[in-house]
Amino acid sequence: MARREWTVEEEKYMNKYYLRQPTKRTAKALNRSIESVSKKAVQMRINTYYDGYLSAHVLAECFSTNTQVIKRWVEKFNLPAIKINDSKNRTRYQIDPENFWKWADDHRNVINWSGYDLCSILPEPQWVEFEQLRYKTKRHCRNFTANEIVQIKHMLRRCMTYKEIAEKLGRTERSIEAKVRKIA
Repeated sequence: MARREWTVEEEKYMNKYYLRQPTKRTAKALNRSIESVSKKAVQMRINTYYDGYLSAHVLAECFSTNTQVIKRWVEKFNLPAIKINDSKNRTRYQIDPENFWKWADDHRNVINWSGYDLCSILPEPQWVEFEQLRYKTKRHCRNFTANEIVQIKHMLRRCMTYKEIAEKLGRTERSIEAKVRKIA
């Protein structure tokens, strides 16, 4: 079978409906294979954070955890989410950031705030920074998050010392020095 180019109308349809219905239904509506639709969604970057919704995977990355934690929040603690049954017996969750923050305000004790990357879910309430500081733990023997690496690079450009960067991130000076050698 010959490969068909994607039309503008098909891409608009993907933007509008991909996250709101199963992949199988989208594929049928576009007369394409499920694999083709899934690959196009990845290319268009609409499989994670699109149309104002966060996927469970992206939300998990913001908290430096895995999707099972988000699934537990949805199922046991009633996190408001749109449930989408995918074609491969898989369930996807789409979460509205504003609804998430309303829920998080009532469930502060359920969430481990130590792994949250500030400003990763917007609009962010003012109380979040306080909660994160309250939950701050020593970052001993833990991998650097992508956000921490970006922060290190930014602070180096501002000519901050390793000691200042370490204090800001709650890490040791030697760990910052070693990480800079690896990323430089």
